[in-house]
Amino acid sequence: MGIPSSKLSVELDRDPAIYYGSELVTGIVRLMTNDIHFSQKQLSVNLLGRAMHEITYYRGSEKHHKVVTFTFLTKTVILTQSCSDEQKYFSSHGQHSWLFEIELPTHIPPTFSIPHIFHTDHPAVEYSIIASLQQSVLAITDTKVIFFRPPILLTPQTAVVLSSVNRKDVFMNVNLFEGLFCVAGSVIQGTIQIENPQHKHIKRVECSIIQTLQVKDDSVVNKIIDVILPIITDGTDNHYEGTFEIPISEYIPPTFQRLSASGESGPPVNVSYTIKFEVCMSGFFVDFSITKPLTVTIDPWIHENDGTIKLIDRTQLV
Repeated sequence: MGIPSSKLSVELDRDPAIYYGSELVTGIVRLMTNDIHFSQKQLSVNLLGRAMHEITYYRGSEKHHKVVTFTFLTKTVILTQSCSDEQKYFSSHGQHSWLFEIELPTHIPPTFSIPHIFHTDHPAVEYSIIASLQQSVLAITDTKVIFFRPPILLTPQTAVVLSSVNRKDVFMNVNLFEGLFCVAGSVIQGTIQIENPQHKHIKRVECSIIQTLQVKDDSVVNKIIDVILPIITDGTDNHYEGTFEIPISEYIPPTFQRLSASGESGPPVNVSYTIKFEVCMSGFFVDFSITKPLTVTIDPWIHENDGTIKLIDRTQLV
């Protein structure tokens, strides 16, 4: 006869586990036990939302840093529990399973973490589904990480024209077809014109997108895109014109801002982006650029459990 053992697992309804505001997280909790007299007090599924940020404090004259984890979201669904103080026993060993569902809030921060190049794990926001089986003394748990994306108000976008000129009369004109707006997983498209009446030497034209992730006072600024636009390579012509396409990763978190007010349980969280076009030239103090805020939204197309695709009007959720 073997040693009694038990294993608890939680299975989510989708893979990858990407969820949107007001959606239901559904799944199955499975328990495998070879103990015919296995007992339990409570079986539950918990949704946790946590934010990590660094704080600075002093001990005397010494400066110290500490990473703080703040739980701003907790939801619990009890699947089964014993009555009063009695233990509940399964009548046979083998596998037992329970279905569960937990509704996600609408306006909570998106999941994000810091790229490995920063050699740190904060600031960050994470969500997890935890199945927990509480026994007399010990608890058996299993955890699955989920990726949350809040709904973003999708409004019709119109093209925007951005212009700048340097002290050598080199003129840059950028036309963004969808304005200062993009959907994660899509492409930023536009045209760019350069007027160079004095035939100055232009090295290149760069485009970069800068991401800022912040929890309270802890923030990281990351250049997530840095490309050279293929319209100029070391030229002195008086006119350049061309189109560009800049792919945007589908995995970046959307623009989000939450300012804590009195009575709110969550910390202030900010996810923001800027887009920058820069003309790099030979000489001193002649480089010039255009920098504007960029709104990143989520893809409104989501996959249903049966593999079909459903379009959700997320403007009704905001």
